[in-house]
Formats: sequence, structure tokens, C-alpha cells
Amino acid sequence: MPGRCLFLVFCFISFSLNDARPQSPEKSGAGSGSEIKPLKIGDQIPDELWNLPLQVVNHPNGKETITLSEYKGKLIILDFWATWCGTCVKGFPLVDSIQNQLRDHVQFVLNNPKRTFDDKEKIINAIKLAKDTYKIKFDIPSTYLDTTFIGHFELFSYPHIIWIGKNKKVIAITGKRDLTYENVSKYINEGYITLPVKPGRRDQ
Repeated sequence: MPGRCLFLVFCFISFSLNDARPQSPEKSGAGSGSEIKPLKIGDQIPDELWNLPLQVVNHPNGKETITLSEYKGKLIILDFWATWCGTCVKGFPLVDSIQNQLRDHVQFVLNNPKRTFDDKEKIINAIKLAKDTYKIKFDIPSTYLDTTFIGHFELFSYPHIIWIGKNKKVIAITGKRDLTYENVSKYINEGYITLPVKPGRRDQ
């Protein structure tokens, strides 16, 4: 009888420990009970993402946080990058040029995910070096240590460009090759754009 009691106590303790083990973010779904599904072309940006405060550096007005909703009515281009991505940094002059020429209709937001291992200081220094090297103004905000957007937009390689239309819908997912003044102007003037999806997405 005492042996059976000890066995029952052991089982209860084991069950309790297993039940208390925390779920990974992927399984817990950030509290919603479901896994975050990456947004595809045609999907609308959810309100929680649209209004999410993002920590940024290099804002033209010195802001430390922004939301995508601040740029409502514009074409928003999310440019995922890393300080060690040469192609990303070499594309800064073009991004700067498009932003300056079409700033009434488009807003670039650089996004630097936490998994790049770039901290705030690295990002600030990399942007400053690019400004000095290419002689550009480049007053485009960049997030840092981001862990939210990376879950909504599958990213397998840098650079990674997400085009968000005036209707808050994802209209294109591209690399740098299709990020051109002509393509941005076409969307602004015609209200739509059809571009090849960047290779590497499992669900496209």
C-alpha cells in the first residue's frame, strides 16, 4: 500500500511539471491560440500590425516610434535588411532617390529583424556610413530588434521587399531587382502593379 501511494505521488508530480512547461511562440500563437500565418499577396494588413508601435532610428523628425497607420493613403514599402547585407546597403541610394522624388505618394520603412544580430548601435553606424559613402540624405526610418514583422512576412534571404498598397493590402513581394522608380510610379499612377513573386517562398 505505501508503495502504491508513492507511485501515485510520483505520477502527479510528473504530470504537473509537463503541464506547466511553457509553449514556444510558434505553438502558442502569441496568445491567440493559433499559429501566425505569413501574409500573402492580396491579404490585408491586420489592425494589430497596422497600429503596432515600432521602435526606429534615423527618423527625419527624430521620432523613436512609428506605426504603419501614420502613412495611410501612401504606398508603403517595407525593406527588410541587415547591416552585413551588401546588396541591401548598395540599394540605399535608389531608395533615397525614390523616396525624395515621390515622398507625397510613397513611404519606405526599413525593417531590421532581431535575428540579424544587428543592435541599435550597429544600425545607426551602418546608415551613417552609407550616407557618407554615397552622399545621400537618406532620412528613412529603420526598425531594430524587430520580432513581430518577421512572423507576418516569411523571409528567407535579404533584401526582401514588401509592397503595401493604399488599401492596406500586400500587393507585391519582391527582391531589389523589381524595386525601380518605374514600378513605383506605375502603381502610383495606375493604382495597381503585377510583379514576379520573389523566389524562395514555400507558399507562393
